[in-house]
Amino acid sequence: MFNKIKEKYHLSDAEAILIKKGILFNTLSNISKMLPVGICAYVLSQMYSIITNKNYSVELPILMYLGVSATAILLMILLSYIEYTKTFIDIYQESANRRISISEFLRKLPLSFFAKRDISDLTTVVMTDTSGIEHALAHVIPQCYGTVLSTVVIFLSMLIFNFKMAMSLFWVIPIAFAVVLLSRKLQKSYSEKFKSEKLASSDQIQTILEMIKEIKSFSLEEKQKKSIKVQLDAFEKKQRESELFSATILASAQMVLKLGIATVILVGAYLLLHGEIDLFTYIIFLFSAGLIYDPIHALMNSLTEIFSTDVLVKRMDDIKKEHINVEPFSAKTDDMSIKFDNVTFGYDDEDVLKNVTFTVKSGSKTALVGSSGSGKSTVLKLAAGFYKASSGNIFLGGTDISNVDDESLLKYYSVVFQDVLLFDGTIMDNIRLGNKNATDDEVIKAAKLANCDSFVSNLPNGYMTTIGENGKLLSGGEKQRISIARAIIKDAPIVLLDEVTSALDIQNENLIQKAVSHITRNKTVIVIAHKLNTIKDCDNILVFDKGKIVEQGTHEELLKQNGYYKKLYDMSA
Repeated sequence: MFNKIKEKYHLSDAEAILIKKGILFNTLSNISKMLPVGICAYVLSQMYSIITNKNYSVELPILMYLGVSATAILLMILLSYIEYTKTFIDIYQESANRRISISEFLRKLPLSFFAKRDISDLTTVVMTDTSGIEHALAHVIPQCYGTVLSTVVIFLSMLIFNFKMAMSLFWVIPIAFAVVLLSRKLQKSYSEKFKSEKLASSDQIQTILEMIKEIKSFSLEEKQKKSIKVQLDAFEKKQRESELFSATILASAQMVLKLGIATVILVGAYLLLHGEIDLFTYIIFLFSAGLIYDPIHALMNSLTEIFSTDVLVKRMDDIKKEHINVEPFSAKTDDMSIKFDNVTFGYDDEDVLKNVTFTVKSGSKTALVGSSGSGKSTVLKLAAGFYKASSGNIFLGGTDISNVDDESLLKYYSVVFQDVLLFDGTIMDNIRLGNKNATDDEVIKAAKLANCDSFVSNLPNGYMTTIGENGKLLSGGEKQRISIARAIIKDAPIVLLDEVTSALDIQNENLIQKAVSHITRNKTVIVIAHKLNTIKDCDNILVFDKGKIVEQGTHEELLKQNGYYKKLYDMSA
């Protein structure tokens, strides 16, 4: 049974040991809570015997009873203390590794995975879902199985003590459990619907915050207000349905348990009047009825939480089913040529590249041109291993990169995207991302080569200036130059440039073109060009149209062909 728990929740050996300890101490803690009941019942029965027999000369060993009671209470406190400090806290510490593990797993996944998954959903898995699983492992599962074991032990003990009274006390428990267990599928269904609406609400709020400028610019506040209200109302409805269903099931089970108390009173009274049990037995079962059902009711709460946790585990398992390439890539020679061999690739079953074949020679510069949506950016992403080809092969230096580890592969690439993403840190930190071991002097040197120094020197704290979330304190051209400085300091043998000057003014374009010249010297370069006058010196130009290469050659050769490239060039002139 425990092996199934270990497999289901992907427990490490350390977590498994801690949960076993938690179950053990929870079992002992529950059993220890019955000791004061026995002591109290025994004392009351002795007092009743003295009163009814009018044997007032008998002295009760009060000090002994108090001592035994105090010992029982101290034992309860000690077991509860050990249960929390030595088990639950350690499980939380061990479970922290779970969040790190899933984060590390996500880091190794290709970009194609993130393109088809909602980022806020993944954030929920890493933060909220893992917290729910941690709580289940630290509290719910140990308490659940501990309650089952302690109930079995107490039941067997009471069967030996008095069979009829034990049956009157415990007959309702299987029925109450049946009520909860039969609702399992519906409970999971409600939980999944609730999670879905919660995610949709988070998505909509995130979208509104990200597009707040556009919303204000086009006076869409009222429309968005109505939209978010509809979504939040739907979320509230699913939450209310989920909680109402759980509460109804638990209330029904609790009502069944209450019947057990009535049964103990009636059966006990009948047996007492007919002389089949003594007062001590009757009292101990009455007290037990008041105590035994509390952990059972808590167990039923735990079961509904476990049903909800199953949904969280499934969401995490769905991520972990994704394939990760683990074969490390290591260049065997200085050959940094890139070859596409009959490559096809698509998004959502729609091909954007169709049987593409070309070679970028080591140390050469190749440009990709074509209309928007022709597949140029996809070629860059495939070349860097961000995406995997649907069919065909991609080679780097003669090695097929389809099954190699992304992290080891990307050591050979510097990539500068059109849309620059910067972290909420200093300029120094953002440039150093290209080489974490770079000194401050090396960072500043790279920044100067990228023409960053002119604007950085005017900032209040220079290179130690914090630039805000995604560099919101900088202009587009300034962010692009920091991105180029990052590529310069990485000094990788392959450089991929994605229309780095397409959205910039003439001044920034000239500065960035100078900066680009520093990172492309003696490198294997693939560049996507929006302005065709910037690629005249390229060794080869690939012209794309509708996912296929329709022309290729040098600038002069393509102009002489008087084809699609000539048309694009005339339009951009």
